[in-house]
Amino acid sequence: MSKVERPTEAELQAYVDDRLGFERRVEIEAYLLAHPAAASRIQSYRKSRHDLQEALRAKLREPIPRRLRVSGSSAGACCPRRCGCIRSFLSRVRFSSGMVRTQL
Repeated sequence: MSKVERPTEAELQAYVDDRLGFERRVEIEAYLLAHPAAASRIQSYRKSRHDLQEALRAKLREPIPRRLRVSGSSAGACCPRRCGCIRSFLSRVRFSSGMVRTQL
């Protein structure tokens, strides 16, 4: 059995966010099986990600305050629904290990 290359922090973050290819994901899972401390850290990252998503989920459903809305004839022109751009952006925000990332 060959030794599994130690994943970088960026790869661990991608692993938590389910953004890795199948092969590298399998390699990292093998690494985590052999390194319980790293596996524990990954579990902590997943919990943080879940907690942040749950805490902010209600914010996505809140209406945009009137004072922050775009006024004039161009309001809503960029999206079929008003403020759709903001909601679209926020839906791509990823949380991992206490850091906010965006998936563009």
